[in-house]
Amino acid sequence: MAEELGKMMNKKVVILTNDGRTFTGMLRGVDQVTNLILEDVEERIFSQTEPMRVEKYDVYLFRGDDTSLIGLYSEEKDGQVNWSEVRADPVGPITHYSCLFKQSILHY
Repeated sequence: MAEELGKMMNKKVVILTNDGRTFTGMLRGVDQVTNLILEDVEERIFSQTEPMRVEKYDVYLFRGDDTSLIGLYSEEKDGQVNWSEVRADPVGPITHYSCLFKQSILHY
């Protein structure tokens, strides 16, 4: 994992947190427990009744155990979406597969 994150250093990434929040920004740092530092960060806040709202932060620190997904940002793909027309519920908390597997074992 560290090798893959190293390839993303100083590139724009997208992060989905375990509580369902979505962020984009430049990956500037990562440590041995996958804590992440992003710079020039935008949080995308979704709603069913209003256009997507963007909150901006200069720097944001993400705890490794609170991060569900990280990937490279694509300007091309992002530009294909008219975000002002998007109406959506927030993603919601992420449930990891290992938790579901453990729960299903307990029910048998």
